[in-house]
Amino acid sequence: FLPEMRKKEFGSIDPRYSVIDEWDLESARIEFGSSNAGSSRSQTTYPMIILRLKIKRRWKVFMWNIVFLMLCIECLACTCFALEPIEEGSDRLGLSITLVLTAVAFLHIVKSGLPNVPYMTFLDFYVYTGYLFLMAIMVETAALAGLGKSQEFDQDYLDHLTRVDNGFMILCLTYQLLYHIIFFFIAVNVRRKEALKLVLDSDSIEEEVNLSRPALEFDFREGDRQGEGKRLLYFKAFQRPPNTD
Repeated sequence: FLPEMRKKEFGSIDPRYSVIDEWDLESARIEFGSSNAGSSRSQTTYPMIILRLKIKRRWKVFMWNIVFLMLCIECLACTCFALEPIEEGSDRLGLSITLVLTAVAFLHIVKSGLPNVPYMTFLDFYVYTGYLFLMAIMVETAALAGLGKSQEFDQDYLDHLTRVDNGFMILCLTYQLLYHIIFFFIAVNVRRKEALKLVLDSDSIEEEVNLSRPALEFDFREGDRQGEGKRLLYFKAFQRPPNTD
C-alpha cells in the first residue's frame, strides 16, 4: 500500500462533526508498511495501513471545576482560625465538618463525569490531599478544644494553646502556598510527559502497552500434578518478559 502520488494532499480528516466534545483532535498519523512476522504463526508478513488519531482531553474545564473549587474549599477552611479554639471550639468544629462533607459531596458529583479508570490519577491525588488538609484542621480543632476544656481554669495553659493554634494557622497558610506552587510545576511536567504520547508510532505504543499489561505464557517445563492420585496436570502462567530487541 502506498499513498496517491498525483496530489500533494492524498487524504484528509474533518473533525467538525465529531461527537466527542470533551476531546480535541491534536494530530493524526498514518503508517504504511508490513505486519510483524513474529506475531504470525506462519512467520508471514502482510501489507498494512495504520491510521491513528491523536486526541487530547480538554483539561481547562477540569482545572476550573475541580482544582479551583477544591482550592476555594481549602481556603475557606483557613477561616476556622478566626474562631477561638477553646470558647468557640464547637462552632469551629462544626464549620470544619461542614467543609469536609462539602468536599466529599463535591467529589461524588464530579466523579460521575470523569472517565472510569482503574488507577489513581494525578487529579485524584490532588483532591485526596485536600481531604487530608481539611481533616488535619478538624483534628487540631478537636484536640485543642478537648485540652482547653480539661484545663479551663489554667490561664497560662490556655494561652499556650492559643499560641499553638496561631502557629498551626501559619503552618497551614504556608503549606497552602507551597503546595500549590509545587502542584503547578508537577502538573506542567505531567502534561508534558502525556503530550509525548501524541507522537508515538505503532511499535512504541505496542511496547508501552506490553510494559503496562504484559501477556501471560504457559511453559510446558513448569507443569505439575495435583489432585487425588495426581490425576490433574496443571501449568501456571508467567508474565512474558518484555522484548528488548
